[in-house]
Amino acid sequence: MQKSKLNTFVAGLLMISFMFSLNFASATTDLTPTLYSSVVNSITLSGEDANIKWSVDGYSAKGFKVVWSKNEGPTYPLRSGDKYHYYTDLNKDFDTLEVFDGGGTYYVRVCEYLGGECELYSNEIEVVLGDDVDSNEDVSGEIDSIILKMEGNTAKWKADGYSDNGFKVIWSKNSNPTYPTRTGDKYAYHSSPDSYYSKLTAFDGPGTYYVRVCEYLGDGKCATYSNQVETNFEAIACTMEYAPICGKDGKTYSNKCMAEAVGVAKDYYGECEKDDQIKDIEEKAGLLGDNKLDEILEELKLLRNQVLEQQNELKYLRGFVDEMGRITEQMQSSINNFITYGVDDNTMRLGEGERAAVINSFKNAFHKLPENEAELADAIKIANGRWPSMRSEEAEGIAEERFRDVYLRYPDMENANDNAAITIMSYGAY
Repeated sequence: MQKSKLNTFVAGLLMISFMFSLNFASATTDLTPTLYSSVVNSITLSGEDANIKWSVDGYSAKGFKVVWSKNEGPTYPLRSGDKYHYYTDLNKDFDTLEVFDGGGTYYVRVCEYLGGECELYSNEIEVVLGDDVDSNEDVSGEIDSIILKMEGNTAKWKADGYSDNGFKVIWSKNSNPTYPTRTGDKYAYHSSPDSYYSKLTAFDGPGTYYVRVCEYLGDGKCATYSNQVETNFEAIACTMEYAPICGKDGKTYSNKCMAEAVGVAKDYYGECEKDDQIKDIEEKAGLLGDNKLDEILEELKLLRNQVLEQQNELKYLRGFVDEMGRITEQMQSSINNFITYGVDDNTMRLGEGERAAVINSFKNAFHKLPENEAELADAIKIANGRWPSMRSEEAEGIAEERFRDVYLRYPDMENANDNAAITIMSYGAY
């Protein structure tokens, strides 16, 4: 994407975002580090519905991971289909779980975290989260039925009726893929009502996939679903030819076939280029992550103000109290320093409130806070009006709908202005 010159526009949108979307609480979390060793003999877990509680016989220096899944035996590091919460507060003995893979029965465990992995696990319990009913049951649209068939790797469908917002094609190695997607599902959005086919890829490796098409209503909802088709995607045999392309995920692939084999579309031919601004952003994120704040402040000609850092921690970070326990203390500090000072001329001019809104925008797009330097760099890219390396198909799909509602046409992503508008609407305007 060409370098955006819409910094003022970005700042305005982020300020609106801050005013309307941030709901920072005054709650606090005990994040005090400890120097003692872990000695945990057992963990006993109990709970009902979304509320769980545990007791510990012993002491864990690095805290606990709560892991849950629709598959038995959730673990950390995670398998596909698992989710976790991380708590460094050693007095924490309860949690509230959220639905992430549709309503139904989830299996839950708590484990002693050793750093990078868990060792001792609690007993496993079963809880029912959400409404264990097809959420599309009560949603109606204008399509009476959709008939789907597969021809090779191409899905083709015929709809009885008219869908003003087009169609979502969803496929997965798990039966009955849905939109919004569950863990392990992938979708392609075809906004034209006249769409009738979609070329699919084996994004999760070769094997059996389940495919459905649904009438898209907008606002993240589908109505009528097609029949489900079971299809087998074989491994794609790619040559070793080096004809690099830059994928839509911002990564370089040795050739187009290698990108398509993992479900990534081509952005442009040639290796992905990092302009000077992107290189600088990634360098600054690294300095924050390495606790080298002084080098950033020296370039910005600012003096460190630890009183202001503490004030911002109370004012902004405590608003993310539910998420803060899931990231390291160093990343908590890095986010707070970004909010307090910025890292470059653009982000420094935004102000503390707008920088906090950037972090909130990242959370809304990806449903989590930045957890490492690469993700923090993505947040800084968003603040500068640039595409993040990590992409949210959900956020971009909603942005394309908003664009269409405003301009009464589909965005042309080859047009720099349209491209910049979708960037801001996807990641910067919450």
